[in-house]
Amino acid sequence: MKKLLGLALLCVGIALNAASLSAAPLGAIHGRIVASRADSDLAGAIVKARLRGAASAVVATTGENGSFRLPDLRPGTYVLTVDGRFQELAPYTVAIVGGMTKTVRLKVLAVVSHIIIKGHSVRPLPTYSKVFRTAQTQVLLGKTQIASQGALAGSAQLLQTAPGVLVSSYGSTGAAKSMITVRGFKQGWANQAGIVDNGMIGVTLNGVFLNNPQTGQWQADEIPDLSILDGMAVEYGPGSPVTRTFDSIGGTLNFYTQLPKDAPHLHLSGASGSYGGSAFHVDFSAPLSKHLGFIISHGRTFTQGYRNIIGSGTTAPGSTYASFGEIVDKFEHGSLDVFGYSASGTEMRPNLIPLSPLQNYDGNGNPIAGSYVTANGFDLNGNPIPGATYSQQTSGFYSALPLNVWQKTDSNSTRLLAADLELGLKNGWSLSNILAYRHGDRLHQKNFNWDQANNNQRFEYNNPFSNALSEKLTFHHVNARNGDALDIGSELFGSLYNTRNAFYNPDPVQSAPSAPSTILQPTVFRNNNFQQKNFTFFGQYLMRLGKRWKFTPGFRYVSLATNFLNSGLEGFPQCNGVPSSAGICSNKTKLGDSGTVFAGIEPSAELQFLANPNLAIYANFGRALRSPQTSPGGPYQGIPVAGLSPETGTNQEVGVKYFRRFAGRMLDGSPREAFLTASFFDERVRDQYIPIVIGAGVKVASASGSSRYSGLTLAFDRTFGRSIELFGGLSTTHAYFDSYDYLGTNYSGLPVTQVPKFAYNFGIAGQERAGTGFVTGRLWENFTGPQAMWNNLLGQPDPNGLQIPSYSVTNASIGYETASVGKPIGFTLSVNNLFNKQYNSFEYVTSGAYFGGGIGQSNLAGPGAILGEPGAPREVQFTVSLRD
Repeated sequence: MKKLLGLALLCVGIALNAASLSAAPLGAIHGRIVASRADSDLAGAIVKARLRGAASAVVATTGENGSFRLPDLRPGTYVLTVDGRFQELAPYTVAIVGGMTKTVRLKVLAVVSHIIIKGHSVRPLPTYSKVFRTAQTQVLLGKTQIASQGALAGSAQLLQTAPGVLVSSYGSTGAAKSMITVRGFKQGWANQAGIVDNGMIGVTLNGVFLNNPQTGQWQADEIPDLSILDGMAVEYGPGSPVTRTFDSIGGTLNFYTQLPKDAPHLHLSGASGSYGGSAFHVDFSAPLSKHLGFIISHGRTFTQGYRNIIGSGTTAPGSTYASFGEIVDKFEHGSLDVFGYSASGTEMRPNLIPLSPLQNYDGNGNPIAGSYVTANGFDLNGNPIPGATYSQQTSGFYSALPLNVWQKTDSNSTRLLAADLELGLKNGWSLSNILAYRHGDRLHQKNFNWDQANNNQRFEYNNPFSNALSEKLTFHHVNARNGDALDIGSELFGSLYNTRNAFYNPDPVQSAPSAPSTILQPTVFRNNNFQQKNFTFFGQYLMRLGKRWKFTPGFRYVSLATNFLNSGLEGFPQCNGVPSSAGICSNKTKLGDSGTVFAGIEPSAELQFLANPNLAIYANFGRALRSPQTSPGGPYQGIPVAGLSPETGTNQEVGVKYFRRFAGRMLDGSPREAFLTASFFDERVRDQYIPIVIGAGVKVASASGSSRYSGLTLAFDRTFGRSIELFGGLSTTHAYFDSYDYLGTNYSGLPVTQVPKFAYNFGIAGQERAGTGFVTGRLWENFTGPQAMWNNLLGQPDPNGLQIPSYSVTNASIGYETASVGKPIGFTLSVNNLFNKQYNSFEYVTSGAYFGGGIGQSNLAGPGAILGEPGAPREVQFTVSLRD
């Protein structure tokens, strides 16, 4: 896939004298084609020059030194291309004036697997022309989509502009965690019940794997600041064997940071907005020599959140930071790229809210007449504390429980260091090697004072972490004679994941009849270690079958080895010797040490037919596997590993792509292009682990589940003139279980929850000159269709067809950039949820345990009622930026 060489640079000499067309003599184009980073000459390439409106073309073949000559050209505008083995499939124009000769230098650069080596970086944001040449379904989110977000937005907000992506969160900035769905496949978690499978989307930053190595999960607040990004690519389905990660069953999210500039560059920005929002960002880039350059970047955001905490107002604080540094050395036959990244997102996580008042139930399961859940919870005697009835109808749509009743703060952090070497070898060979270290940690602090009676686990301190060291080595070969390309390599991945968690309450009254406990001697605890060693050997071969067909078979051999250690007392040494009769120091993990080794082959195949230089039809097949999800109480910890199988996903896809590049540039310097991709997909996932928590915290699981996902994915981006750009996409997804076993009952045919049946987004961006500056405007709408609702009372998708209602959100921004003493200053006003739409991004049917209470927390509250997560109201942000 992506092995043909791309036309990256066209330098045209200046025409000398013009002559009238009626008497103009013939002209010519002379030139030279240079290939690879070593600037080697490309011999045997076919160059075509077609006069606009003419049926035939003038053809030449490059000689040994890569030179060519196209003589006897009539005056006019010619479309210049190189044959399909090397061209970028984007026509370039050359104007010929009679009697004169144009000198053209075409530089084609080696394609390494899915990475086109362009200039000083080995990892540029993919271009539409590159995506057009692949047989995979990919969507690019570039600077237009980034600029359409507010200054406090993070990766979750950016992802909402991609078709088939659903984002549900308790916050509206990069500080909050989010549940992300890509064509029905889940990644992340943020208050949602009924996430049947998680961690099924791979995530990378500049090619470095970001997921938790054992659970497969990644949180959106690990990339909380869009200002450091150049853009991202969403790859749907398992993808290519070369770029696939260990968790790419449903797709891969590839983020790309900004690159060092060729000249000194400084960018400063600051923003202020609704709900205590503020942000600042700085980045500086400069060359150190002809071949060495660097960039450093740092940003911070702050917010108070939009939830109205009863008794406190909107005081759900959140903050983020993101720092990035990179140095690139460009030498004659390659480059070395060393970069580091550190980021964190922290925000108080408000509780879900009932849509309508919840009636309290007694210990026998009978409703208590006139007794409803209030915002104050239950007292030491197990009785509801009088107060305002808590629900969206009564206490307010965005209301949240008081901080002294219910308080959670969640923080996720990532730190990584990586070195990326790209080296050109001889005879068409090159290699790439990425060596990376990543540390990830989470801090979850909870003060759960909802039920004061027998509350021996009021506080939670959850601080798990993971360390991972990886190396990915890939050899690439491009046959200059026929354009065939080979990629072959391996990846080694070693990691440690620790699950440390403590539940405690030092209050002797609330803990009674249990003994009071501390963070060092908690009531219950968990401290498990997962040691994982993954090995992958992969390869693919791109074959050109004539001028229009490309076929790319491939494979991955994957070995996933997990060693589980129940290391409870190592994490809580003060619990050594404490008898069980004390009522404290209980290890939640009951199973002993164990281990598994899963291995298998992941076959793949891609086929592409080039109908014409602008239209391609493609199909692909891919199978991927991953380790079973290991949520607390799941495999290894609460479920024996005997009979456990890796999850597998098998995807088939067929689609069409259109790409055209127009002459000239947009006012901001970006290319003028038209791009469209549309594909139908069908993927089946087998051997799913399905964690389910029902009333009173009872957890059950099924390892026999399987599900099917199918639908349409469409995306487009089109420029008009030099100032207008339209972008957007739509998706339809039908997701259901074809096998689902729960407590001996099979629910085959039920829908997968939190999957919109239909969704679309549409945006328009414009830029016009105004005086010495530019006025910019952006408007985009995101529509999310109805979603099947989870029923926690039954422990399954609701069998009666309950759905989360559809909703639509419109965002807008307007800005102006001027020049002051040679330094452009920009002003931007952004409005999210322009029409202040009230909607819930998530809803589910409660078992009654979420707001349950009373003696022993055994009484239920509103079993069968609906709880919701309100989406963000209107938010306004104002940004000032300075560039030098």
